[in-house]
Parts: sequence; structure tokens; C-alpha cells
Amino acid sequence: MIRASFTKAATAAGLVFLSACGLAAQAAPQAASDAERVFAPFVSRIAAVEKEGTVSLTWLDSRDAAGSVFVFRSKTAIDAAALSGSKPLAEVPFGAQSFIDKPPEASLWHYFIAASDDTGRRFDVVLPYGNSIDVRVGAPAASAAKQPAPAPAGIAAAKRISGVAAEVKGDSVRVSFRADPSVSNVLVYRSASALTGMQDLLDAVIVQAAPAGSEPVVDYPVPGIGYYYALVPEEDLKTGRISIEPGINATTVPVEVPAGRYRVGLPGPPSDIRSMPLPLISLDAAMPTGSVGPQPPANPVELSPAAAKAVAELIKGAKPAKFPERRPRAFPQDLETPSGGEEYALRSIVQGPFAKKDWTESARQIARYLSLSRSPASEARAHYYLGQSFFFSGRYSEALFEFLLAQSQYYAEGQEWIDAILPRLRAGTASASS
Repeated sequence: MIRASFTKAATAAGLVFLSACGLAAQAAPQAASDAERVFAPFVSRIAAVEKEGTVSLTWLDSRDAAGSVFVFRSKTAIDAAALSGSKPLAEVPFGAQSFIDKPPEASLWHYFIAASDDTGRRFDVVLPYGNSIDVRVGAPAASAAKQPAPAPAGIAAAKRISGVAAEVKGDSVRVSFRADPSVSNVLVYRSASALTGMQDLLDAVIVQAAPAGSEPVVDYPVPGIGYYYALVPEEDLKTGRISIEPGINATTVPVEVPAGRYRVGLPGPPSDIRSMPLPLISLDAAMPTGSVGPQPPANPVELSPAAAKAVAELIKGAKPAKFPERRPRAFPQDLETPSGGEEYALRSIVQGPFAKKDWTESARQIARYLSLSRSPASEARAHYYLGQSFFFSGRYSEALFEFLLAQSQYYAEGQEWIDAILPRLRAGTASASS
């Protein structure tokens, strides 16, 4: 593992640049206004962690450049001249402050993080150990020659977990399996559709994380629905070597707890459930006079000529509303390697169709993700991304609802988008009424 962070050992070029910027700040009084402070359109405190061929980059965003952040990677040293003809490796939303990269081969790689403003103008100022860093990937460990080569993912999964079977016992499902001694913990997935490959785990939910010696695993699914099960070693999920082999580590026939059964020890449905709705209350009958006041006309009436002329004058002077541009936002944890099944599923969507701005596909996959029970934090983040997918599709009413649901865990983040949606809804209502 290689860990690099921002230190005082910046190169002479970086020190000269920072010193030049600092002259203005030293000359100004402490109570200087925002207009007098140093303009610093670049990220800072870049750090990198290399593990098993994957590089995790982190940094602090610039307060003077709130646009997208661009990540560059090169085998040669990066400077302003080299940047002029190169394309960025990735575009990261402002606020993410992290990026995970897997270089194509073992080598010394040079990384540079460029900030940009709201108009898309990029600032290619290279500051060693400030917004650029060198990372050696794939350096062999001293004992690497003694370690056996890892088996292919499919073979490893078939040998490490096998004989998976599920059967109904009363109001529960018992999942039996055989685990290799090298497996310490297993993750048990459940889905209403067949689990035939890794992509099917996006629609599955982790019901348990159990020790490999705790066989059989007992699950209490919803009665009346057929479910499939799959087991994956926890260490395989962490390293990304997941494989689903039907009949080996995944069931091929659904099992269903008969409808009407309830978990042992819990009461059944109450016998006094109201079958009829509450009666309607008539306001007219509740008032002593039999009336609640003046009623609006049954049918809309046309405006008088004078009123119509006044409305036309008001509309004529109105200017079309202009709204500041919004950019997609992602939480840092959804740009990193996940630690569990539902985290893996949400990260795949965020770094897939959401990052590609395929809003229709992003909304479809997130809706599928939310069709099953998730943890409160994961569910709130999913509503946050679904709201953005609706927002950039022009479906503001639906986006507003999703951001309201996200506020249960992320109030400030959701409120930021709600403040952007409400003026757009008002403008749309005004346009429709005109």
C-alpha cells in the first residue's frame, strides 16, 4: 500500500505560486472582504492510497471554483504543456472529493486534479502534492513470490461455497450449504427473481451476514412470495471477485412460505380490523345555518374585457424566468469500494448510468433498487439520486417528492435541491395559466 498526502515538502514551483498568491493576503488587513482575499481555483491536500492495483484519490475542493473536477492520469510527468492536448480520465461532481481508479498496468502513474468554475472553464495549475501526486501501482511485496496465484472467480466460488439448498420450515426458510475452511463469513442474498449472475444482485437484498459455520441460515421472508437465495463469501465481495453459479452457490427453484402464516411468537392479525371506511362528514350539515359561506361558481367564467386587458399587460412585461444551472451531486461513499451488497448495488448505479447522465436508465434502476427494503441511510441516498434523475429529466414534481423523502437522513442536501425546484414549479404553473 502506498499512502501519499499533502506535506510541507511542496516543490519550488508550488511554493513560488503559493507565495505569489499570499503577498496580496499579507498586505490586506484581517478584516478584508471576500473580494480582497486570494483567488485559489485549484483543489488541495491531494492524497492517494494504492491497494491491489486500485488507486483511491481524495482531495479538498476549491472554494473559488465550484464546477466539475477533472481527473488526469499519465505515465509521464504532468505539466501545463502536456495538459493542452490531453483528455481527462474522468469528470467528478463538485463535492465528491474522491475518485477510485484502476490503472491498466503496474507502473508509476502521475495524477492531476483540475478544478473548474460554473461556466466549465478549467484551471490547469499544477501544484505538486497540492493537486498532483505520483503513485506506484502494483509494486510486488517481498513475499509475493511465495503466494500461490488466485484461482479464477468462478472456480473459487464453486469450491468455496457449494450445495446451497433452501426449504420451508413452518413460517421460515432454512438455507443449508457447504463452505470451504478458508471462508469465515458468508453473505446471504434473497430475491424474488432468479439469481444467475452478478448483475442480478442489484435486485437482491442481503438478509444476513453469518459465520460460515452457522449452517443452516434461518430467514423469515414475506409469506406468499417465491424467493431465490444465493451465498457469497464476504471476502470475495470486498475484493470484487463475485461469481454466482446456479445449483452451486445459488438456488434454482423458488421457495415460498404459504400465505397466512405468521412468525412464531408473534400474534396473528387482529380480529377487530375495521372493514368499512369512516363516514364522510358534510360541512353543510354541520353548520347551524346549513351553509359554510359563499361557494365558488360551478363553472369558470370569462374575464371582463377590462380585466383581460390588465392581465395581458402584466404578462407582456414579464420576463422569462432564468435559473442557475445545477450539476449532479454524489456522496463520497458512493464513489468508493462498497462494504456490503446494497452498497455495491447503489454504487454500481451511481458510477454507471447516473455518472453518464443517462437519467431515464438511472431512474429505472434506482426504482428497482428501492423496490426492496433497504437500510435507512441507503434508502435516503437512493431517493436523493432518484430526485436528481427526475430533476434533470424536467419532472420537477416527482423530483420534489424524492428529495422530501431523502431529507429524513440528509436534510441539508435535500433542501438545496428543493430550493431549486420550487421556483421552477412556480414558473411552470404561471406558463400553464397564461
